[in-house]
Amino acid sequence: MKYIYTIGLIVLHLIAYSQNGIVKGTIIDETGEPMFAANIGIAGTSYGASTDFDGKFQISAPAGTYTLTISFIGYNPIQVTDVIIKSDNVNVLKLIQLSANAISLNTVTISAVVERSTEGALLTVKKRSPILMDAISSQSFKKSADGNAAAAAKRIPGVSIEGGKYVYIRGLGDRYTKTQLNSMDIPGLDPDRNAIQMDIFPTNIIDNIKILKSFSANLPADFTGGIVDVETKSFPDVAFSNFSIGLNYNPSSSFNSNFLSYDGSSTDFLGFDAGVRALPVSTNEITRPIDIIIDRDRMLNINKSFSKNLSVSKKMSLIDGSFSYSFGNQMLLKKHKLGYIGAFSYKKTFEFYNNKIENRWEKNPDSLIFNLDANKKTTGQLGVNNASVSLMGGASLKVENSSYKINLLHLQNGESKAGLFVSQNFKSNVNTVKTDILDYSERSLTNLLLEGNHTFNDNKLVYNWKIAPTLSKIRDKDVREIPYEVIINGTDTGYIIDPSNAGSPTRTWRYLDEMNFAVSNNLLFNHSILAREAKLNTGIYYTYKVREYNVIKYTLTGESNTYTGNPDELVNELSINNLPGGFYHSGGYQISNQYKGVQFNIAPYFSEEFYLLPSLKTIAGLRIEYYNQFFTGENQENEVYNNVKVIDDLGFYPTLNLVYEFNNQRKLRSAFFQTTARPSFKEKSLAQIYDVISGTTFNGNIDLLPTRINNFDLRYELYGEKNNSATFSFFYKKLENAIELTKFKSDEDNIQPVNAKSSDIKGLEFEVKSELKFISDIINSFSFSFNTSFISSRTYLFGDELSSKEDNLRDGESLTNNDDIQDRLFDALGISKNNKPYRVMQGQAPYLINAGFNYTNTENNLELGIFYNVQGRTLSVVSINREPDIYSSPFHSLNLSVSKKLGVKNRMTISFGSKNILDSKKQLITDSFNAREEIYSSYDYGREFYFTLSYNLK
Repeated sequence: MKYIYTIGLIVLHLIAYSQNGIVKGTIIDETGEPMFAANIGIAGTSYGASTDFDGKFQISAPAGTYTLTISFIGYNPIQVTDVIIKSDNVNVLKLIQLSANAISLNTVTISAVVERSTEGALLTVKKRSPILMDAISSQSFKKSADGNAAAAAKRIPGVSIEGGKYVYIRGLGDRYTKTQLNSMDIPGLDPDRNAIQMDIFPTNIIDNIKILKSFSANLPADFTGGIVDVETKSFPDVAFSNFSIGLNYNPSSSFNSNFLSYDGSSTDFLGFDAGVRALPVSTNEITRPIDIIIDRDRMLNINKSFSKNLSVSKKMSLIDGSFSYSFGNQMLLKKHKLGYIGAFSYKKTFEFYNNKIENRWEKNPDSLIFNLDANKKTTGQLGVNNASVSLMGGASLKVENSSYKINLLHLQNGESKAGLFVSQNFKSNVNTVKTDILDYSERSLTNLLLEGNHTFNDNKLVYNWKIAPTLSKIRDKDVREIPYEVIINGTDTGYIIDPSNAGSPTRTWRYLDEMNFAVSNNLLFNHSILAREAKLNTGIYYTYKVREYNVIKYTLTGESNTYTGNPDELVNELSINNLPGGFYHSGGYQISNQYKGVQFNIAPYFSEEFYLLPSLKTIAGLRIEYYNQFFTGENQENEVYNNVKVIDDLGFYPTLNLVYEFNNQRKLRSAFFQTTARPSFKEKSLAQIYDVISGTTFNGNIDLLPTRINNFDLRYELYGEKNNSATFSFFYKKLENAIELTKFKSDEDNIQPVNAKSSDIKGLEFEVKSELKFISDIINSFSFSFNTSFISSRTYLFGDELSSKEDNLRDGESLTNNDDIQDRLFDALGISKNNKPYRVMQGQAPYLINAGFNYTNTENNLELGIFYNVQGRTLSVVSINREPDIYSSPFHSLNLSVSKKLGVKNRMTISFGSKNILDSKKQLITDSFNAREEIYSSYDYGREFYFTLSYNLK
């Protein structure tokens, strides 16, 4: 009988517990730090809890409306009223802040807010950050309908995007910008870039993107513009499960029967090639033209193994589509918390450019003639088919004084291009050339993060460790370029293969494999100095990186003949088996087109954060980096380098950040620090690598030196109610031995990195976020955000570039006045200027503007947003000899987004809108003294219309 009684009590207890609800929250102090062992109780009941080392608490209680009492020794108690607990439901409160009782001895009463605002959370992080930072949250992604990290990041002050992929911060290119994933280094996806392609990160896996603009000792020293830290979604406080599907319509590329394509593989839609485009022979295979005579059977067998598809075809394109699903939860495992999260996303897009223009221009030999002469004019069509897949999964375990986290991320992207172009040459070989181009690029990134966090002595000592191995791959597979010289004779049109006048047909494979292993150990000691709180931060950071790169190129060689213009005819059976007249593949592996590089960096650091005065926070530190780089390769002169150490650098990087707190709403920040920029693997070498994609030969420079940068930042911050804020910033950077990529004066198709004597960059930034109270009420909320940057940068000319420009000056032209922002300001103020010859830095935008307007109707669950972005005319290609400089034209991006929640508990959200409402074009234009602007490159992006349906299953 007693067993039945016991079982009955258990059942009744479980029933009662199942009818309870849960309230969760996070307690922080005035600096934003989580508070350990704060007491939380439900007034008038015995229900209560204490916060863990992350400042989090959880209370289970019967359904009802309650008042929470929160207290901590030395702090003012707080009452949170109107806390609603529902059966089988979780109520997550906003961040709750306690203030020291030296300020007031009264109990503060606040009203409960159900959801935490991610914008508000980031604002709190920004306010308490010891360094200058800006950020954008997943909440903003949804409002602006940005589909990837690159599109989202451009809305942050001082950030511009080059090529739709690469982040430039404060006008400094990818060499001076560092990208991290969850605060750990990751490898790149481009052999010619130091930064990762940001468009590969879909926004549905991202919690926020932070831009760190000043340096502290715990950060890597190899950045100048800033660090882009992409933080993936964290573990949820409540269970969630949602999916979304989306459609994107572009009149130019959707359901277009003239869309250019070619036969690919059965797995193209998954972002990778199934083997159709794989190199059919060994990567060590070499074939020579003489082999067709001395080893004919082998050559014919090799020929037959290659794909026979060389021509572009027309197919019907579909509409862009996307799908994503994510889920997560936390649960109690005995006395411990176990969390998990998962996310999947898929996206398929089509782009079609009907009138793509690629022109080449040069200055007239006569300096009195200003307008440019055309070297080549190219027009054509281009079809781009892109597929992206992302998978992310993770788990966390929180025990009494420790937490552990594991997160696995895989990103996969495949992009095929098919182009058909006609070029008119006006210089040495005056002719017309028709070219078919088939291109496929496959990118992938796999990242594993292991993290532990341990607290000791009531949170006075915090130890954090991270281990993050990452593997990235890029495969350019069977890039086919088939040029025909067009012969017009009266009404007849013929096509010939003429390598001397039109170039040779080529097929290229490019491989890059990079492994990055990063380990971080950080110890934080909370203590006091001068009877004021202080923090000692020390640790060691280690990275190891290996990159292998290889290019294999085959040329289709044969006798000159008249053809139909369909490239497939060059590899048909008749051509292969009946010589003379047939074409065969010669080329393959070339030792000078491959290299292997190894880097390792050991970086101990320490910093002290303390209050020198009651309102003056000081963060002083030093980072020491012992950096080594090794190169293995061989140049065209057969000089061999076998794991040769090319960089052995011991650098000391001091940093000083000062934060003067007028009050909790106003801060003045300043920062003084030194950083570096190092040569890449192939830059610090004697390698000579022919890049088939750009058609240029890259020449390494064994004498290249690392760049040293002195930095100064000053920023005033003003914070109002809710998320209202305003900031005004000034920055200055002085670069010694800046690394610039220049062309040879004697051969414009050869490029080499060199150290500039000196460069500098200076700028102003302004940002404001505000709720428009004069038109807002309880139901209707209007908000506005605006940020802008004005930047002046200069690289002082020397060497071949200086002599080349001086030799080709137009009549009345000067190299000491480029009419940039600084020149205009000095002229207006009557200030004398430096007369050193200079140009603006490549990739530097003189101004950036972002603006957004949001409207929210809480009664009808309706939200509307309008977003504008533009960056000023930016130097894209640096001139040499009689070439003009090439600038990108401003692209005025105006987007509209509308969303409405529907259904039971508002679980369904419908979103729709339009992108590029102004129908702006992407253009590069020429710039030459007193000359008419000419189009260098142009394509019509087109307007887009999208529709998204998402549903929250829990």
